Parts: sequence; structure tokens; C-alpha cells
Amino acid sequence: MNAVPALFMEDVFIVLGSWDLHYAMDDIHLGNIEGYDNEIERFLETIGPLFHVSVDGFRTNSVSCDLLCDKFVPIDGGVFIFEGEVDRHQLEKLVMECEMSGAEVRFQVYFYDFEGECSLENMFDFKKIYSKTRWEEDCLVAHREGSELELYAQYYDNVLDWCWQRITVDAS
Repeated sequence: MNAVPALFMEDVFIVLGSWDLHYAMDDIHLGNIEGYDNEIERFLETIGPLFHVSVDGFRTNSVSCDLLCDKFVPIDGGVFIFEGEVDRHQLEKLVMECEMSGAEVRFQVYFYDFEGECSLENMFDFKKIYSKTRWEEDCLVAHREGSELELYAQYYDNVLDWCWQRITVDAS
């Protein structure tokens, strides 16, 4: 007996193949559904903006990753967690969208096959966007002139973790 591929989102199963429907949702979690890239792409083309994205348990193709990046809209409290292959262009696009949104947002990208020295500077050119950078322990803190946010970026255990937070002014 063949299993019917489905997506699970907030207590709703969506059977892959119902493309005539347009789904209204703002959160998506894609789990272990390898082998259904075409179905996932067709599904992602039908949905609107996403504020919370979580992808784990499988590696998507470049088109699915592009679609998820395109659908993600950074908002305060928004999250983009991607366990898969993200190329430098997709990473730069996510950083720009998050930085320019002015939202306190977070994204995590998992790199399992990164070639070269695994450092933040090798993965992203901070000088393109940020006028000031400093290190706080193992965290790179970056600020773009005119922004009310600071980026806190870390690379640990194959995870690139980016978090934008409002700048706090010390009252003392």
C-alpha cells in the first residue's frame, strides 16, 4: 500500500496534489518528505506570505529554497529555520530582507557540507551592509547606520544563527 504524501501544519494535513486550492496560512513546517520536490514546489507556489518557516529532516532543492525565501516575510517574532542547502545568494537575500524589515526576527540555517573555513566572515560579507561590527565572546554584533536594530550572528555546530534585536540604551 502506497502512502499519500502530505504536509502537516498546525493540526491540518494537506494532501499533496490538491493544487487547485489556495491555502491561507502564515506558518509552515516541512518535515521528512524527501522525494517530493515537484509536489512541494507546486504547493509553495500556491501559498501566500509566511512569517514562521521551519524546514527539517530533508534537503530541498534550490527552487524550493528560493520559493521559501521569497514567501518569508520578516515580522517581529518571525522565524526562519532551514535545515538544508542554502547558497550564498539565498543567504544574502534573507539577510537583506531581515535587515531592511526593521523587525526583531531570527533565522537559522544549517550547513552540513560547507567547504572552507567555517567562520561567519567566510559565509557572509558583513561590510556590504553593516557600518559597525564587534565581537562579544563568540557572537558577531553588527549595526547598519540609521537602523534601530543590531544583528547578533553566531556559527556553532553547523548552524548559522542570526537574530535581529532592538538596540537597548543603557540608562546608567
